Amino acid sequence: MSSLDYYDPTPALSRPDLPDAPALGKRITELEKAMRAAAKELDFERAAEIRDELRSLRELQIFRS
Repeated sequence: MSSLDYYDPTPALSRPDLPDAPALGKRITELEKAMRAAAKELDFERAAEIRDELRSLRELQIFRS
């Protein structure tokens, strides 16, 4: 069997470039505040950019759990 015949998720879970859970939670909290501030200032384009980044980080957070 070649290495391309199956998927091993272990390397993806131990990648050192991924943030740890506390750092990820802190970044999500910061971005939530920034998104609310941007929306309050009627900067909806910036709020949408932050929303998209939040979505990616939340998916990563679920993956890391």
